Amino acid sequence: MALPAHYMTGTATVAANGIAVTGQGTTWLNSIQPGDLFGTHKGCGVRILSVNSNTSLTLAYPWLGGAQAAAAYEIQITPDSGRMDQATRDLLEMLKNGNLAALAGLNSAADKVPWFDGAGTAALTTFTATGRSLVGAANGAAAYAALGEIPNGQLPARIKEISPAIADLGAVTVNGWGYSTADPSTPVPNGFGMSMTCLSSAPYGWQVWGRPVTNELWYRGKNNNVPTNWGKFLIGDVAGKLRGALTVTENDTLPSLAGATMLTLQKVGDVLLQLVSGDANAAYLRFGNVSEAYRGQIDYAHAVNRMSFATNGIVRFQIYDDGTLRSVPTYNATSASAANVFVASNGTLVRATSSGRYKIDVEDLWPEYRDVIMELRPVWYRSLCSIDNPDWSYIGFIAEEVGVIEPRLVHWRTEEIVDEEVDREVMVPVERETVRSIETPITEFVDTGLVDDDGQPILREVQRVETTTETIVEMVEEPRTVKETVQRSVPLETPVAEGIMYERLVVHLIAKVQQQQAQIDDLLGRVTALE
Repeated sequence: MALPAHYMTGTATVAANGIAVTGQGTTWLNSIQPGDLFGTHKGCGVRILSVNSNTSLTLAYPWLGGAQAAAAYEIQITPDSGRMDQATRDLLEMLKNGNLAALAGLNSAADKVPWFDGAGTAALTTFTATGRSLVGAANGAAAYAALGEIPNGQLPARIKEISPAIADLGAVTVNGWGYSTADPSTPVPNGFGMSMTCLSSAPYGWQVWGRPVTNELWYRGKNNNVPTNWGKFLIGDVAGKLRGALTVTENDTLPSLAGATMLTLQKVGDVLLQLVSGDANAAYLRFGNVSEAYRGQIDYAHAVNRMSFATNGIVRFQIYDDGTLRSVPTYNATSASAANVFVASNGTLVRATSSGRYKIDVEDLWPEYRDVIMELRPVWYRSLCSIDNPDWSYIGFIAEEVGVIEPRLVHWRTEEIVDEEVDREVMVPVERETVRSIETPITEFVDTGLVDDDGQPILREVQRVETTTETIVEMVEEPRTVKETVQRSVPLETPVAEGIMYERLVVHLIAKVQQQQAQIDDLLGRVTALE
């Protein structure tokens, strides 16, 4: 049975000068092959370049038969013999470059693979077990596993496992790490430590230096190949607490601290605490919210030795250099109630009370105590007190005189507060130098004179120990005796009258008025009887 020479099932659509042919009701995928001719129904068949699907063809050249839409068509089937002849001619054309002849001229051997060393020429090279493992690796991780650990001797000096010794950290001009026993470029830090250098460009970058013995960490920059001064990192313990006090000082590397905020503890947008150095004579401790001004502030004026407490930017309370307390808002806050504050002779402020729950053995005032007020001497005087106006006149009693007549109406000073210098033992951190020996293991790789399968030299690992000495400075705590001024209360041999409890006079006056009222009532009764 003869095979069909043409295919014309369905209809076809193609544009004038187009190469895309779309079929309607066609099954080209299993019936048509590249090399067949489309358009023999127009007498001008064009070779088919590819069969994309049952309804899509791509022509090798533009269609010259004019546009047609869903019209009858014809595809001429190219015989297999002609197709094979063409494939053979294409293959022979590709072999003319000499590549096949070059490969044919090689003598194969174990562990050898061919490679082209020029146009139309080839050679053999060794294909080692390591090479085969790398080629057969399924992914990057498997390839790294096949390579194994890189020998230390093959690494650049700045990233070797055993870091190089550095005599002068300031002279380092490459990135990497190392260890140093001294640094003549700057006195601090000094001693054995590990360093890391990072340069953005040759003259600029930074260095970090750490001392493992004392757990210190320092840093500095390099500006145009000139190292800056070392700065020390603050290192905390496992709980996040600083191992030492935080100190901020003014020097030539910092701007002037006048009016500068030295320390801020802040959470989101709310300032919890600010420590401010205002100028040479003032310092501030502020609490509040930056968006709503300072809610609280404590100021200390060094020049006058005065501390002020403020809220919302207004001073509410002050402590003067002599210990005097002053609060203008307290004075301005008035009340119709009587005073209920008492200042003891040692400076303690207490609340005065008249409640019965604070009293025992209560009884009527005896007549002999009632009549003593008649012995008191009212006086007129001018005041010597610092807060009083010396030009004004005052009236009252003399405390010493009242104390002789009725001691219970007088404020007595029974103790004296004195300043006393005492010795106190404290622990003080001090630096102590210690000289110690350091044994550093050194790994070196010596050339054995042999080569491996890849032609690389085989190195032999040699271990040795390098001994150096260093002087380290350690912080230790030692006891010291310091002088400290403390206040002590000393009892007075004889109490001193300081003031009069004028409110207590009311008790005597009422008792006296009651006595006189009884006498008046008695006299009125007698007069009435006489009348």
